[in-house]
Amino acid sequence: MFLKMVPFCLWLLRCRLPSWADMSCFLDASLEQPQGESESGYVTGVVPVNYCVREMSVLMSRIKSNHELTRLFHYALVLTIMTIGLMPVQASAQSCTWGGTSLVSAPDVTFLRAKGENLDAPTRLAADSVGNVYTVDPSRGKLVKIDRLGDMDRIVPDLGTPSAVAVDAAGSIFIADAKTGSVSVYDSDWKLLFQLGQGPGEFSNPNDIAIDPDPTADAVYVSDGDANLIKVYDLNGVPKFSFGGFGTAAGSFNFPSAVHVSDTGAVIVGDQNNDRVQVFDRQGVFQHCFGSKNGPGSFSLRFGRILGITTDELDRIYVADGFQGEIQVYDAAGVKLTTIGGFGSEPGQLRTPMGLVFDPFNRLWVASVNNGRTEVFGIDNYADPKPLLPVVWIRSDTYRWPGPKGKMMVVLRIDGLDAKEIDVSTVRANGKPTIRGRSKDWKLRDFDRDGVPEWRGVFKARKVLAGMGPGDVVVEISGSSLSGVPFTGTYVVRLVSDKPN
Repeated sequence: MFLKMVPFCLWLLRCRLPSWADMSCFLDASLEQPQGESESGYVTGVVPVNYCVREMSVLMSRIKSNHELTRLFHYALVLTIMTIGLMPVQASAQSCTWGGTSLVSAPDVTFLRAKGENLDAPTRLAADSVGNVYTVDPSRGKLVKIDRLGDMDRIVPDLGTPSAVAVDAAGSIFIADAKTGSVSVYDSDWKLLFQLGQGPGEFSNPNDIAIDPDPTADAVYVSDGDANLIKVYDLNGVPKFSFGGFGTAAGSFNFPSAVHVSDTGAVIVGDQNNDRVQVFDRQGVFQHCFGSKNGPGSFSLRFGRILGITTDELDRIYVADGFQGEIQVYDAAGVKLTTIGGFGSEPGQLRTPMGLVFDPFNRLWVASVNNGRTEVFGIDNYADPKPLLPVVWIRSDTYRWPGPKGKMMVVLRIDGLDAKEIDVSTVRANGKPTIRGRSKDWKLRDFDRDGVPEWRGVFKARKVLAGMGPGDVVVEISGSSLSGVPFTGTYVVRLVSDKPN
């Protein structure tokens, strides 16, 4: 059975053997062993085949039913769309920088968690300004939205073959569909607004989308892998210009597989089959590159395949290595700093990492396609929002029914959080604001005299308790911190009838 599946794996990953005589070498080699070149100039090497063997051993262990066999074909679909560049290609002629000493420190990395709910083979990721993370799953034709606390917020089905996703500063969501060769733009309620360019057929293979973080730049960059172009549009979908074209010279591409725009406006492109990362300005003018096969420490020795790129606040460049199952980190000049992850299926390990994105809390999310999940890493001084659990009490717990009158005094604190970090303007009691709906309705004092200050807010009892009772009823107190983390607490009060039995 295993031998019958090997040809399928080789097709799946576009692997090529130089000769059957070398098979034993391929099977015994490790992923770290460098590739070489055949006399024809095509890249050969142990990385793809050994990767296939390792992947097959994992997949074979999971084949327990026809359903699992079907999942193999879902993986084939994803990798066919996203990694067409795995065909052997002519070696690059462009020499790029590599090595050197960096003045930039390596990131301090903390593995946080793996998230696999409702995902089959996630590929690309995006994050919005409040920390929601959007994951596309081409094998299932859907998008999964995760909130800042890591809980599933929404599943959007029937998106065709979604191959890339991005979110702009206004919250509009850009979705590429490899099946129709289009990029569609939706509002936050998933109403279709428009499509880039002509719509269907605008792209040959839209495999990544990057939006300039500076809204005044008014630019959306789409990597069209088969066309070997980066196509640029304004935020209304009108074409502006494109750059690239097939080749090995500076500024040319051989299957661009990833694009990202840094906070400083650098447009960074993963030039997959030229085994290099190229950096451009916003107008698509070539600046520099690092990697390439001709360098002393080229990507053909260190990368399996470039599948995703992002940057952090220090302009460090994170590159997803699809074969070796790791994220390689470089400074802005291309000096390697460290790696994150490693091949495997355990939490924190990666199998075919592809999409990369930072959320506002400096957490790095990685789409691990063949693990069927995302991995979350904290970088440097990251924050990891957790549900806030408020302590709530109401100073009077009995009200007349019907038509409760008077004021309701709500006292609130959150253990472990400075009271001044609570945004009292957001606090509601059963969805109702304070009497005047202003922060002045709140006072900060140590009301229970335990040495810890609490907030006390004044509400109208008849509004908070409208339509409730008689008997014991629940008052829900909700709000958020200044950093936007929501909280909800409850308190039980009694509505007592003023009518005789």
